[in-house]
Amino acid sequence: MCRATREAPGQRNRATHTSQPSPSRLSAPHQNVKVSGTENPSDEDDNVGLASKHPALVIIDVQQAIDDPVWGPRNNPQAEDVIAGLLSCWRKSDLPIFHVRHDSLEDDSPYRPAHPGNSFKPQTAPQSGETVISKRTNSAFIDTDFAQVLNDSGCDGVVYCGVLTNNSLEATVRMSGNLGFPSYVVADACWSVDKVDRRGHHWSADDVHHLALANMDGEYATVVDSRDCL
Repeated sequence: MCRATREAPGQRNRATHTSQPSPSRLSAPHQNVKVSGTENPSDEDDNVGLASKHPALVIIDVQQAIDDPVWGPRNNPQAEDVIAGLLSCWRKSDLPIFHVRHDSLEDDSPYRPAHPGNSFKPQTAPQSGETVISKRTNSAFIDTDFAQVLNDSGCDGVVYCGVLTNNSLEATVRMSGNLGFPSYVVADACWSVDKVDRRGHHWSADDVHHLALANMDGEYATVVDSRDCL
């Protein structure tokens, strides 16, 4: 069984640069399997499943800061509950879990350290022994040892969720795919916010979310639903 590098939350609070991982250390997907847990046989034919026996779960930037009004309207209001369900399944299966925390360098960011928004949201917060990766850019792979930690865990796939779909999650997933990690994005366990483009056109959070998923799917990752992972 794939086990995460055990470290108390907050211990990995200084980002360190590391060399890129060797994709050859990761097993290629070979069969559709599900994480052991709450499997519903009646849904088996409809579920995609994960082509991975020992997937890691990565939760990106799900901190109090994401509730700040500065972000505007969002979609997928149930996403935190979905992530909590994924966490429960991974914990029961003793599979590796990684929490990515954004420690912004911007003075006015609700994500900056020492600001209340920097704290994890309670329903998806790390438990003792789960690894926390601190990042200061959009991608969790930049100036951190995240790639090495994933390689060291021995996982044969990485399941991503969190925020924002079109921002830090997409930036991380694109690098994950390019580095050779078999990657999955759980569509109902991430969300976006409304955006206005250069033409002044207003795009709803749901549109932004689904376009970001379309950008990633089949190119950098496989987009799945939470039922495919449980």
